[in-house]
Amino acid sequence: MLLRGLFWGAPLPQASDPSHSIQQNCSDVQLTGRLLADARRFDDACSALVAVEWIDAVRRDGRTELQLRPCPDPPRQGWRVRVRGPLKRPAAGVHPLLPGPAERLAARGSWSQLRATSIEVLNRPWTPIADLRRQVADRLQAAAGPERGGLLAALVLGSAQVQLPDELRQAFRVAGLSHALAASGFHLSVLLGAALAVGRCLGRSLRLALAALALLIFLLCAGAQPSVVRAVLMGATALLIRESGERSRGFGVLLLTLSLMLLVHPAWARSIGFQLSAAATTGLILTGPGLERWWAECLPTRLGWLAPALAVPLAAMSWTLPLQLLHFGSAPLYALLANLLAAPLLAPLTLSAMGLALASLLLPAAALPLLAWPVAQLAALLIALVSWISHWPSSAHGCGVAGARLAAMAVDWLGALAADGVAAHAVGCGGAGMRSAGRWCGGGSAKPAALAAGPPSGPWRTRQYLS
Repeated sequence: MLLRGLFWGAPLPQASDPSHSIQQNCSDVQLTGRLLADARRFDDACSALVAVEWIDAVRRDGRTELQLRPCPDPPRQGWRVRVRGPLKRPAAGVHPLLPGPAERLAARGSWSQLRATSIEVLNRPWTPIADLRRQVADRLQAAAGPERGGLLAALVLGSAQVQLPDELRQAFRVAGLSHALAASGFHLSVLLGAALAVGRCLGRSLRLALAALALLIFLLCAGAQPSVVRAVLMGATALLIRESGERSRGFGVLLLTLSLMLLVHPAWARSIGFQLSAAATTGLILTGPGLERWWAECLPTRLGWLAPALAVPLAAMSWTLPLQLLHFGSAPLYALLANLLAAPLLAPLTLSAMGLALASLLLPAAALPLLAWPVAQLAALLIALVSWISHWPSSAHGCGVAGARLAAMAVDWLGALAADGVAAHAVGCGGAGMRSAGRWCGGGSAKPAALAAGPPSGPWRTRQYLS
């Protein structure tokens, strides 16, 4: 099914799609529909994806991108609107590695754009979950500032739910840390770990209920994105296996999760975020333990604690590098070092941001700046680190040809590591010897692997934003 989604042609508009209502003379049409998400602002303009219901009194079923300029009051998720303006086809990219609006929108199931000359709001339904997301994001940004507060909100809600400054988003992308802003398994592992730590002294039923509540809160906060759904399904499955007393085999859980996701939503197979998330998780499961043992044997004993910190980002990056080169033509040059330097900050910052998000819902807005001050300083430190790395020589160019050569040179080594990982999962034993480690380092004892609970998810999603 994954191969079908990847190679069996691109998605095409259905017979009732709004794109079939495009006029040759670009005359105005009247469109009625419902916003699928809050409009995103860009200078004095904004845009949003609309589920179309009617076009000029003709029933339509599909999506179109609504563009408003000026946009003093951006429309919000769930609003039902009637707009008037010319309906057109989005412009195609000039090169496969430089996608334009057409490619960006096609990935989201839309093949048309409407630049509104007038808009009328027909209905503003009650959207409690979206309202809570906005309240969390607005209060955190008001308490800690647009950059620091935006970062804290993104660590809780994901960058898809938060409007971040372009400079901040670009700095994280260039440094190879975009995955920190995208809701993924890492953020879920922090929340789930805290829930299990709190429920350690509780009975099994209460502990499972607390963990299930953490999974549900994460899903509601971040939305049903592919990386979020994958993380929640994997976390729930692994948790049930763990609590039943059986041993959880990560690769089997991953295959089950991906199969369920593609059965429910086959179009996710063409999502770049889904592909990167699946590849990164596979790398962590199959290659991560072997890489950790290899680093543990190669590093001096006093630096052995660095083994998992180096193994986790390297395993994920090695498996996602071919996809990055395929989709974007380059990859962040200093991503490994950036992940190593940022790792000590991300976990405590994410947990603190989640605590602040809860406080923003329970406490008066006036009390939040005082609570947010120490967390904001930690966020400022991470922002300064990312900004510093993004200005290193050639960081903005990434590695293109060099990355391709690196990927080719790593095939044999990663194949050996993956083979060891599969063998370990097949026998249910994580302590299988790693043949490649012996060849590279000359033998030595293998230390137990500590595999991270979630991979970087969709690290470089440059196609998710407006052109």
